[in-house]
Amino acid sequence: MVLSIVGVVFSVSVFFFPLIPLNIIAMVLLQLFWCFRQPRAMPYIAFAAAVVCSIVQLGFVIFIVTAFRNQGGIDFFTVSSFISAAVWAVAAGCMAYFVFSGRYAKWEEARSKPKQPDETLVVAVELESGPDTI
Repeated sequence: MVLSIVGVVFSVSVFFFPLIPLNIIAMVLLQLFWCFRQPRAMPYIAFAAAVVCSIVQLGFVIFIVTAFRNQGGIDFFTVSSFISAAVWAVAAGCMAYFVFSGRYAKWEEARSKPKQPDETLVVAVELESGPDTI
C-alpha cells in the first residue's frame, strides 16, 4: 500500500504528464483498502492497475533509452522512471500474494461474519458473614 505512494512520487518526479493520472488512479485503488471494505473484485482491479503502471513505466524507460541514446548517459528521468516501474511491480507482487495466497479470503471471512451478541458474563460472588470471632 505504501509502495503505491512511493511509485507516484517517482512518477511525478519524471514530469511525464500522461503517466501521472494513471499512477494516481492506481494509487487510489490500492489505498482504498485502508479506508473501507471493498467489493470482491476490487483487489484484482488494484492488482491489474499496479501491473499496468509497472508496464507503462517500463515502456517509458525503454522509450527514453532508445530515443535519447545518442545524447549519452542515463539521466535522472530514466532512473526515476525505472525506480517507479520497479516499485509498481513490487506493489503488484504484494497485492497478488495477498489475494492469491488466501489471506484476502481469510480477511473477508473474518469481517463478514455477523457479530454474535455478547453473552452476559455472570460472576459469582461469595458473600461472607464477616470476620470469625471465637
